[in-house]
Amino acid sequence: MQSNQILVLGSKPGSILPKVKFKKVYTANGAAERSLFYRKINSTVNLTCVAGSQSFEQDLTSSRIIKSKPNKLIIRFNKIKFSKLFKSKCEVKFMNYKNQWIFQKKFFHNANLSLLMGELSYKEKFTKKIKRLIKFIFKENLQGVSTGFFSILLALHENPNSNIIVCGIGMSGGGHFYKNPRNTIYNYDSRSCVDRYLINKLKKKYKLRIFSVDSDFVKISKTNFFDSNSKI
Repeated sequence: MQSNQILVLGSKPGSILPKVKFKKVYTANGAAERSLFYRKINSTVNLTCVAGSQSFEQDLTSSRIIKSKPNKLIIRFNKIKFSKLFKSKCEVKFMNYKNQWIFQKKFFHNANLSLLMGELSYKEKFTKKIKRLIKFIFKENLQGVSTGFFSILLALHENPNSNIIVCGIGMSGGGHFYKNPRNTIYNYDSRSCVDRYLINKLKKKYKLRIFSVDSDFVKISKTNFFDSNSKI
């Protein structure tokens, strides 16, 4: 039987895929590859892939997304020039820095302050924090949550009557289940600090709808544990 629950997939190593026939699946960056499991058990599953523009421009991410044949692709931050990458029909939507920041605001208590404080919790030297603040004031191009967390927010927004099951979204830092050269130059531990701060500012009505198969995510986010054999 097909579940009315929605799955969000990330790239955290060691997460066990729940064996449930989901109606819709959302993936963050290269985790699109993991959606192939759900294509096998449900050929009609609706797939939305979310990626940062820099991440998508890397072949390790874009090839995984293209292979997954998504119904929709959301690109954050900057526009990308597309050739005919997708053999099947795929809706592509771009959200620039300002629009993706505005989208995030609806989910958090004291949104402007929370998002700004979250961004300033990024692990870096104080002088860089000040530059980050100035950058926001003049260019309005701060990131906010990671692409994994953003995928959860998108799933909450687009499926207001469904619970959101999270698998492989890490908020404790670390790498991906696939090797990614960007891991050597991009500090995921620092972005995880932002996520950990903001998950505790998430409005209760959203937090109550989030379940996860990963106990570390549940502990950090204070959300609900999901057992694929249980009914919620």
